[in-house]
Amino acid sequence: MIGLFANMLDRFRRTGRRFGRDGRGVAAVEFALVLPVLMVMYFGTLELTQAVSVSQKVTHLSSSVADLVTQTQSISGTEMNDIFTASSAIMAPFNTTSLQIIVAAVNYDADGTGKVAWSAAYHSTPYAKDSAPPVTIPSEMQVPNTQVIIGVVKYTHNSMFSQILYDIIGKTAFDYDELFILKPRLSDEVTYTG
Repeated sequence: MIGLFANMLDRFRRTGRRFGRDGRGVAAVEFALVLPVLMVMYFGTLELTQAVSVSQKVTHLSSSVADLVTQTQSISGTEMNDIFTASSAIMAPFNTTSLQIIVAAVNYDADGTGKVAWSAAYHSTPYAKDSAPPVTIPSEMQVPNTQVIIGVVKYTHNSMFSQILYDIIGKTAFDYDELFILKPRLSDEVTYTG
């Protein structure tokens, strides 16, 4: 019995030494350990790239809307709707159901007090006429007896990996909010006949 036990122990030692010297499974074990890190890096890079792309599109959209309006002396409701429709194409290939656009003209009186002269909106509520602008306009743009055109774009980007993001950072979407301010180009002010 002791001899049998000693024989089994000897076989176990030889098998253990042979197993310790055998390196055939090392690559598979290393891969299994590194794979989760690589997957997080890959999907994180993908999500970051999309977030940067959406941010650039929102900025471009707000500047385009304001710029198109400043290139006219008067704009109708139909023309404004055409601008909104064309502008929403800038967000392609991203979904535009959460896209909100507001264009407004803010007139400054002789005292430098700004009031909304007119406003138009896409999937949002336009600003109230004669109200103070609800956005912060830099002081250098608040010149008495002038008008500025503002383009505001709000967008919510839902992540492809929303459940994973929620588990990691507690949110499933990212909100973007961009403001662009320009002065009229062809006249002192742009009128709206919406």
